[in-house]
Amino acid sequence: MAKTKHNYMIDGKGNTIEAANRSLGSKRGDLTKKFKDAGIPTETRVVETRYEGRFNLRGECKGTACTTQFTVKSREGWDAVMHKATRSANGETGNYDTSFSVEEYLALTKAQEKALEPKRTGPSMYETRESPLARLA
Repeated sequence: MAKTKHNYMIDGKGNTIEAANRSLGSKRGDLTKKFKDAGIPTETRVVETRYEGRFNLRGECKGTACTTQFTVKSREGWDAVMHKATRSANGETGNYDTSFSVEEYLALTKAQEKALEPKRTGPSMYETRESPLARLA
């Protein structure tokens, strides 16, 4: 079975997992609104989701086996990110400043893609009302 390709990506970012999820939800809501406004189906298919946590140690390193900064990536979810982070931080993830991001890769229909194309609102910068050469003819 062939792997489905994505043709659109939305993401969410925040200092906490909850903030990253809220950010993603807001962008998903904006996408749904655009589809509703265009009168097309709002359902999207998620092809893949990627999770990432970045950890930067607050203060100074205490002990010899200290990691000052690290990034954890997973396709398995936030629990997998935090499990790997806890191991990397020797159980002390609370001593780190964090940032989290989640990316959803979507397979949109042709109608959905078309609804997301930028709308042309005026003459392009290459169009002129009257060319100076046209006056000479």
